[in-house]
Amino acid sequence: MGRVGDRGERECVDVVLGVARGVTPGVIGAWYFADQSAPLPPPTDTHTIHAALFRSTQPSLGTICLASLILTATRAFLLLASLLRMLLPVQFRPRRGSRGS
Repeated sequence: MGRVGDRGERECVDVVLGVARGVTPGVIGAWYFADQSAPLPPPTDTHTIHAALFRSTQPSLGTICLASLILTATRAFLLLASLLRMLLPVQFRPRRGSRGS
């Protein structure tokens, strides 16, 4: 059985995963498009990661939250459909392979 706040926690997890999905290509893109003539930063330099994290949590956060909301609504719709499928009597379910004729 799920806890009371499971749905809200799942939406927060979706937002965190969305931010991670925004940071990862930001870091890889900064590495790929870096100036080849510039000296390499020291291994402990985290400027590129911070810049990608800033871009994911500032201008792109609304898009990430909207995508998370759409995913949550889709999951709720699928849960409702499976619940209705379990509750409907067999005689009201459409037959597989019938075309309604």
